[in-house]
Parts: sequence; C-alpha cells; structure tokens
Amino acid sequence: MLLRELVTTKSVPATLKAWYRRITLNRFTLCFFVLAFANSVAQTTIMTMQFVMSMQGRDFVSDIVFTAGIQKGFSVIEGNQVMLCNGIPNQAGTTCIPASNSSISPVLATRALRLYDQVVEDTLGTAQVVDEDGVVVGVHVTDAAFGAATLSLECVESLTPLETFLRDAMSEDITHFIFHTWQFLLSVVGLLSESIPHLIVVLASHALNTAWASFRVYTDKTTRDQYTNVIVGDMCGGVDVLGGWREEGNLIALIGVNAVVFFIMCFLVYKIIRGYLKTTLTSVGAPRIISRMYNLVLWLYVALQFSAFFMMASAAVWYNKLSSDIEPATYKKSLYFVPFYVTSALIVPWYVLGAFAMRRECRWMFALFFSMTLGFIGMNATWFTSPVFIYELGAWSFFGAFTCFADFMLIVTVILAFFCRLQFGKGLAHYLWVQQMLEETGFPEASFINPTSGVTGDKSGKPIRRNTSGGLSVILRDKINKPPISHRTSTDSTSSVESSVLQTWRSNKKAQELQNMGVFDICAANNRFPSFPPARPPAFPPALPSPTNSPIATTNSNGHHRGSDFLSISFPVPPNHRGSFNGSLFPPIEISIQRTGHEEVSPSDARCSPDSDIRRIDRAEP
Repeated sequence: MLLRELVTTKSVPATLKAWYRRITLNRFTLCFFVLAFANSVAQTTIMTMQFVMSMQGRDFVSDIVFTAGIQKGFSVIEGNQVMLCNGIPNQAGTTCIPASNSSISPVLATRALRLYDQVVEDTLGTAQVVDEDGVVVGVHVTDAAFGAATLSLECVESLTPLETFLRDAMSEDITHFIFHTWQFLLSVVGLLSESIPHLIVVLASHALNTAWASFRVYTDKTTRDQYTNVIVGDMCGGVDVLGGWREEGNLIALIGVNAVVFFIMCFLVYKIIRGYLKTTLTSVGAPRIISRMYNLVLWLYVALQFSAFFMMASAAVWYNKLSSDIEPATYKKSLYFVPFYVTSALIVPWYVLGAFAMRRECRWMFALFFSMTLGFIGMNATWFTSPVFIYELGAWSFFGAFTCFADFMLIVTVILAFFCRLQFGKGLAHYLWVQQMLEETGFPEASFINPTSGVTGDKSGKPIRRNTSGGLSVILRDKINKPPISHRTSTDSTSSVESSVLQTWRSNKKAQELQNMGVFDICAANNRFPSFPPARPPAFPPALPSPTNSPIATTNSNGHHRGSDFLSISFPVPPNHRGSFNGSLFPPIEISIQRTGHEEVSPSDARCSPDSDIRRIDRAEP
C-alpha cells in the first residue's frame, strides 16, 4: 500500500512529507522510529562481528578436515566421545563408531617429516602427514594462534561436529542480519500506515528475538564445553585449533541490547496504540463494520509478510545446509532442491496476489492465492517424510524453530484469508477505492477529531486551535497572524472560514472530471452533523450541487467567504464496481468537515488522511 502510494502519487516530495509527519506525529512515534533504527544498526553490527568470527573458524577447521580426506558423514557427541556414523543417526542400518583418542606422538611426526619429506608446509596452512605406505596418518597445521602442531587422524575426525556448528552459526548470523533489517522496515510500515497489528507483531518479534539471544548464549556455552573437554582435552591431546574459543561478550551484549529495547518498545507501543485507539473513537471515518474488516485485512497483511520472510529464510537455510556437502550421499539432493526453487520463484507473486485480492476483493485472485497457499502447506508437509529433514530439525534448534514457525504462519494466513473472503461484497473495496480517489484528486489532509476545548501546542511550540462548538472539528495549525479579537466583527463567527481549501480542491482537474462523472457529490449543511451512513442510499448518479448556489460561496459582511458548518463529500458505489459488490448499492462513503475560526489553510497543510480510517491527529500527545 505504501509503495503504491509513493509510485502513483503525482508529487513524491509531498508523499515523503506526509510520511515524515506520520513518523513525527508525537514524541512517542518519533522515539519509536529512532529506537527501531538504532536497534537495527546495533543488532546488525553485532551479527556481522559474529559472522566474521564464525567464518574464520569454520574455514580453518574445514581446511583441516578436507586436507585429511575425512569421509563425509554424520558425527555426534555422546557423553565424552565423538561418534562417527555412516548414515543418519538413530536410523535402521546406520552404524556409529567412536573415534579413537590416540594421537601421533611428536617423535612419529618428526620421523615422518624427516624420512619421507611428503609434507607441504605453508606459513599458515595445513598439510598431510603420511606413513611409509603412503597412508595419511595425520595433518600438520601451522597457524599464528598456536604455532605448528601435528594432529592425528582421530583428532581431525573429532573436528567434524565443530565444523558443523560453525557452519550453522554462519547461517544463523546471516539470517538474523536480514531479519533485523526486515524488522526495522516492518516498524516503519507500522508507523506510516498507523497499523496497530503491525506494531503488536513488531513488539512480539522483539520478544522472540530476546528469547533467541538467550538460547544462543546457552547453545554456544554448551558447544564450548564439549569442544574444550572432549575435542581439545581428549581427542587432540590439548591442541586447540581455534586458538581459544570466541569471546562471549558479543552474545551477552546481544542479550542486553534485546532486553533493553524490548522493555522500551513495550512502553512506546502501548502509548502509540492507546493514541491510535483514542483517535479512532473520536474520529470520523468508515463505519465500525468497515473498520473491523480493514483491521482483519491488516492482520492478514502482517501474516503474509511474516509467512513470506520465514518461508524464504527457512528454504534458504535448508538449501545452504544441503549445498555444504557435509551430509552423506544417501539421498537424491536434486529432489531436495526443488522446494527451494519453487519457493524462490513463487513467494513474491504469492504475496502480491494476496495483498491485491484482499484490497480489491478480486475473487479470481483470491482463488489463485488460496490455492498457492494450500500448495505451500502441502509442499512443506512432504518435508516431514524425509529422515534427513527430521534429523536436522532436532539436531539444529534454530532451523527447527524457523521451519515450524513458517509453517505456523502459513496456517494462520489460510485462516485469516478464509475469514477475509467471507467479508467480500460488504463495502471494504468501496471504502478503499474512495481513499484512492481522494489521493488522486489531491484532497487536503486534515485532522478529524471531536471538539476538545482549549489550545495546545505541538512539539515545535506552535499553537493548535481547536473549535469548541458542537459537532465535528478540524485541527489546523495557525500559520498567519490573526487580527486581535477586538478588531473582529460579530459576523465573523467561529464556524466561518476562508474556503480556499475546498475551492482549490474543486478546481483540480481530476476532481472536476470525477464529479462530472458522478463519482462523488459535494454538499454542505448548516448546523447539523450528516448521518453516517445515511438512512438510505441516494439515487445514482447523485444530484450535484450548483457551485453558485452552494452555501460555501456565501460571504459575511466583511466580504470574506463564509463556509458552512459542515462539508460533506459523498461517494456512491460506481457502476463498474457493482459487479464485485454482488450488484448491491452500498451507502455512500461520507467525509464531513467543520470549519473553524479565521484560519487560512493551504491544501498542503490540511487534507484528509489517506489511511484506513481517516484518523489523522495533531502532534499533541496521544
């Protein structure tokens, strides 16, 4: 929706300015944006440092394993032993044997190097150690961290679980780097669209991220203890190929950052949502049933975004797992790659179909989207028939959690899509179409709330005038010097205002064309609040008021244009939309404005909010 707003608008700077106003709506929205950005930068920085350390360790360990020519297979640590398996552990026909804790003595290594001279030594690298028969018996390692050492074949075999852990850690770091960037974008979308579902889900994602950081520290500590006690202490005779386990400071800092950000986000989201709810209750916009339907669609959008991200991330992680060539060749890899290719090719069309189908209430788009969703669920279900997949789900907690959450979000998407489909033909598409018409005609943006006495100021210190008369009021920022009250005449009532906003909008070429086509009707009424929705729908096309006879054109004794108490813009259902609405004619969407005081307003300063429930509020505290 936001991308469409930016692409279709005739003034990109105006759209960006409107987005800026939504972000700086009040101090809570501004703090939310700043904190989300700072958190994203901090998290991605920590993830980058973790990735670099994991990559360096994994490359060195992989080089040692590759040099020794270790047969690829599954390896697990059970107790104080490293078990090497010729197949998937705990499966019929799989044999697991412990690696020996013997190592090559320094005398044997020196003799091998002197007699056969078949070791190719590098400044920083690895080389094979072979016996008189040409059989590899170890690997000579030269590294700046611990100097030179010769590792036995059994020691090298015991490094395979470490190589697997470091490889998986790299995948986790990359995934979370992308996740934090995506989380920030989701936070911005929540502010720009003033979507309560987005804000709630962003807060939930922070809670999940904090829990994951704590679990990451636990798994890292467990692996470190196994590496120190089993691999270094028993299998490799005290030789630490990593030159010391990576510091836990980054992960502990990760927990601290996540915890602090989560609690601050709880407070900010609570304040922002409370402000949005308060504005919704005191604003004019769609009927309550339309608001409920639109909120349901917003929840579906959130589910779509989460499903798309986690499905693609899970497929990419699984593809990388298979491509690492660590697993044994006991299955046809090409069959396992097909779901990744299918997901990569269809994930974007699937998301676009879902978003457009719900917004436009397009039945054929929904049918295709729903079929694709069921297809994704069926494809993911087939994974659970694979022993390799089942084993990795349990052995790699991160992959298991990501995959299960992606499947869960798919099921939630199906349920929400089903309920959204039941709302087709009840007026939501008409309401969203009205918003689009307002955007295209440049209808001025304003703040529609019920009257509140007193004058408040925004964060810039400029006063904001509020009308205290009955009915609906529009909050506008004072931008010109008003004459003293003593200089005003009695005919300058508080319901009178220069109608430049309306006249400017009505002079818009696009607005004139739409009005002549009967797309909308502009009327005015004095001292009354127009019913919403009307008791009965008007005839189509509506009778258009004459500009010369409109109360908006009346003037007071000073020659000022005198506006009506209320301006009502009525949007009946267009003929080309009746088919998608089951042929029924819904009550027109009405947007009513009451003019206040003597304020001069330009279209750039006051226009109806194009958001879901037209609930723009000023910069005052929610």
